[in-house]
Amino acid sequence: MIMKKNFFSKSLMAFALVFVSVGAFAQGYANRDENGNIVRGPYETNKFTDNVFVSAGIGTNYYMGEDDFYRTFKGRFGLGLDLYIGKWFTPTLGLRFGYSGVNANGYTISADANYVTGQVADGIYKEHFGLMYWHGDVMWSMTNEIWGYKEDRIWNLAPYVSAGWARSYNCDLNSHDNEWVMGAGLYNTFRLNDRFDATLDLRGLMSPSHLDGESRDHLIDYMASATVGIAVKLGKSTFKRAITELPNYAPYEEKIAALEGQNAEQVKANEGLEAQNAQLRNQLANSQAQLAKTQQELADKTSAVAVFFAIDRATLDKRQLTVLKYYVKTILEANPNKTFTIIGSADSATGTPEYNEKLSEKRVDYVYNLLVKKYGISEDRLIKRVDGSANNQFEEPALNRSVVIK
Repeated sequence: MIMKKNFFSKSLMAFALVFVSVGAFAQGYANRDENGNIVRGPYETNKFTDNVFVSAGIGTNYYMGEDDFYRTFKGRFGLGLDLYIGKWFTPTLGLRFGYSGVNANGYTISADANYVTGQVADGIYKEHFGLMYWHGDVMWSMTNEIWGYKEDRIWNLAPYVSAGWARSYNCDLNSHDNEWVMGAGLYNTFRLNDRFDATLDLRGLMSPSHLDGESRDHLIDYMASATVGIAVKLGKSTFKRAITELPNYAPYEEKIAALEGQNAEQVKANEGLEAQNAQLRNQLANSQAQLAKTQQELADKTSAVAVFFAIDRATLDKRQLTVLKYYVKTILEANPNKTFTIIGSADSATGTPEYNEKLSEKRVDYVYNLLVKKYGISEDRLIKRVDGSANNQFEEPALNRSVVIK
C-alpha cells in the first residue's frame, strides 16, 4: 500500500510539472492579432461530419491491485491498445468513444484468486488477465482555450474525463468480471500535416477492486496507461471564426461626403441670387408656424431608431453611442410627453435561444441605463422588452444584434 501511495504522489507531481511546462511551451504558439493580443472565439458551428477524427495507439498498462506491491515494478506491465473515434464540436470541447485493452499483470497472496497463472515465490502468485474497456471521454483542449485556436499549432494538450464498462477475463481459467470504471487523462497531439497527428495518451483509471479477480481489504484498484499512435482527421478539419464586426459603412459615408461637397458648391453658386432669396425669406416668415407644426408631427411619426452591437457584446462602440445621443436630442427631448419602448434582440445564427435571451436582456438594460442615468430621461417614459432571437426582422445576422427604440 505504501508503494501504491508513493506511485500516485509521484504521478501527481509529474502531472503538475506537465501543466506548468505547458505555459512555457504553448505560449510561443499562441494565436495573436496584429496588436499582439491572444485571439479567442466565437467560432461558427460546424457540421456533424466536420472535425471528426479516428485514432489508434499502442503502449502499456500498469495495474495496481490488492497485493501488487509485493513484487517488482516491471513485472506489472501489460500490453496496451487504444482505438477511438471522436469529434471536436468547438476548438475547446470534444467527445470520443473507443476501446482500450489488451491485458494486465499483477501479483496476489491468494492462491485461489480468479486469474492466478503460477507461483513466483513463497506465498506470492502471478496474475494475468485480458482487459476490455469500452468508454466515452469528454475532452477539453487547454491549449486552444488559453492561447486561442490555431490550426497549425504543432502541439495541443487536451485533459479529459473518462467513464465506461470494463471486462477482465482469462479464457484458459474460464474466469471473467464486469465493472463500471472511471478515470482521467491527458491527450497530446503533435501535428504532422493537415490530416495526420501523432498522439501520446496518458490515462489513469479507478475500478472496483474485484476487476483483477480478487477483493479483500480494498474497495478500489488503479491502472495507469500510456500509448503512442496516429490520429486521422476526417471531413473539414478546421474552425472558422464568426464575424465579430458590424457591416462596413465606409462606402455610404463616402457618398454622404460627396453629396456634402456638391451641396457646398451649390451654395456658393447661389450667392449671386440674393434678390430671389429675399422673396424666399418673406415666404419663410409666413410659414414658420406651419413648419413648427410639421416638425412636431414628423417627430411623432419617425420616432424609431436602432443601435447595433458587435457579436456577443452588450455595449456600444463610439459610432453607435453617437447615434443614440443624436436620437435623444432630436426625438426623446422633443417629445417630453411620449412613452418609448426599448426592444432588445440577438441574431439566431449564433448562440442558443436561452443564451440569446440573456444577451438581449443585457443590451436592453445597457441602453435603458444610458437614457436614464446619462441623459436624464424619466423612467416613467421608458418600457423594456426582450425579444432574444425569436423575432429576427432582418436577413443580415449582424442587423439583428440590436436595440430598437420606438
